[in-house]
Amino acid sequence: MPLTSPQATRREVLPVYPRYPAEYELMQEVGSGASAQVWLARCKPLDIQLAIKLLDLELHENNLMTAQAARRC
Repeated sequence: MPLTSPQATRREVLPVYPRYPAEYELMQEVGSGASAQVWLARCKPLDIQLAIKLLDLELHENNLMTAQAARRC
């Protein structure tokens, strides 16, 4: 007789999050660091609150270009 648990027989359904920024509302900054900020946000279509991390892509691009230049030297 196979052993099963309720967790093993239940399938978890994960929400499909929207991909467009306009579908989220930034509510309050909850943290920040050297290269990113974390915001409490609301996903409008799903009407749920979640955390969104906003990366400073310009900073990352500059770091990448600096690293590539250093490798060439």
